[in-house]
Amino acid sequence: MPWNGTHKPSLAIITGGQIGNLLPNSSWMEWNFADISRRAAQIDEATTAIRTIMLPFFALFETPATAVKTLIHYPALWQSSLIEYALAHVGRDAARHAMRQYLAANPRIHARYDEALTYIRLRGPITHRGDTGAELAMIASIHAFDLRDI
Repeated sequence: MPWNGTHKPSLAIITGGQIGNLLPNSSWMEWNFADISRRAAQIDEATTAIRTIMLPFFALFETPATAVKTLIHYPALWQSSLIEYALAHVGRDAARHAMRQYLAANPRIHARYDEALTYIRLRGPITHRGDTGAELAMIASIHAFDLRDI
């Protein structure tokens, strides 16, 4: 995608972090493979987590529209990257719809989005990442979304 905060092509990253964040009730997950007496059990636990959490997560992307619809409200994801994914793989209308849904469900981020739109109109592009509202405003600006309906 054309914008990732550095004016270089995006690395196509949608999320990163701890797999326990993909659970309905986030949980920190870790395994200690150093203790040889528990290593086999730890490997089994890690393998089970990958099979039950990660593989279904990856499977969502077999149908990009389903992935966007399902994941837009996951707190562990980077919503701006998911919107860029929607633009690339599902289409403009789906991306706009997902952004609208996300902002409607997150009033504080929506307020930061509105502030960032004002900044962009007055001063030009935002060149840093880290604020979801500002990132979504940049995406909306770059892709000429009708900003009144978001």
